Amino acid sequence: MKINFLISYLKVKSYIHSSTFKNILKGTTYAALFLIVLISSWAVPQEDAYASANWECNDAYARAYFYKLDWDYTSTNFTIDQYVATETTTIQRTTTTVDFSSTSHIAGNVKGINALAMSPTGIMYVTITSDGHGTHLFTISTTGTLTPLAHIADYTQVGDLDFY
Repeated sequence: MKINFLISYLKVKSYIHSSTFKNILKGTTYAALFLIVLISSWAVPQEDAYASANWECNDAYARAYFYKLDWDYTSTNFTIDQYVATETTTIQRTTTTVDFSSTSHIAGNVKGINALAMSPTGIMYVTITSDGHGTHLFTISTTGTLTPLAHIADYTQVGDLDFY
């Protein structure tokens, strides 16, 4: 009885280790993984952009807006241009001018305006580095008002480098 069990075990083991069985198992595994990814992409709901009260993310046709910050290195203001891409061209929608000359968190010469970013809720952020007060994080309203959030580093801690 033990010998028959041992012989049948060896036959099954040799079949499992055969290359044909391995290839079938491998192909079935890849197909199952592909189907899981495909079904997950349909089952997981796509989220719309949240922004409405702050900076907008989409226009009425659900096309995404994108924003560009422009600063000429010697000016006390910068502009944020809003664009939307259509099927054939890119359209500039609005321009917001941000004046930072009267902001108390900026002293001396502005050395860099970087890290323009926007949250999913439409809050826009920017970092401004000056040789007097270092680098600060600000939010920007749609009217062009800067609101200081945090002091990131002193000017000597970011390497005393001009960003332009």
